[in-house]
Amino acid sequence: VKRTGPNLTYFNQFKLDDKSRALPLFADNTAQYYSGLRLIGGGGTFLNTLCNKGSCEVISWTPIYVKCFGPSGGRLFLNGVAYNSTVPEESLEDFEIGLYCVPPGPGSVIDYKSQDPVEIIKASIRPGSPSGIVRYEASDDIQPVNLFKFNI
Repeated sequence: VKRTGPNLTYFNQFKLDDKSRALPLFADNTAQYYSGLRLIGGGGTFLNTLCNKGSCEVISWTPIYVKCFGPSGGRLFLNGVAYNSTVPEESLEDFEIGLYCVPPGPGSVIDYKSQDPVEIIKASIRPGSPSGIVRYEASDDIQPVNLFKFNI
């Protein structure tokens, strides 16, 4: 669906009645991407999930993690990622995810195998309503966030 108006173009990424493109919340071997805005503090929240045979990789990030200001050498933006590669699918409503900070220095990357998380976050991903929305709660955030599914 495309809608246009004065100085506005809007694209709907999915139609609620489009059953042929609808996927389960966590389909095997299919990456699911979600994004939304924090109501308090602003900024985006992003979530990726990839499930296979009952185990899910979960990646969550926002543009700013205050707890990563120091460990990342004062980097203010894009300074951390929450990651867990082995969340049992049946535990997605109650699991832990580690917050990893980008090391200081230009071109630095996070090495999830050698770095320790700066914090273990309690998290929950639940289906929302209507279809295509998930409710994401994390202990490092003030309130739950509604995230909207998007296709890449």
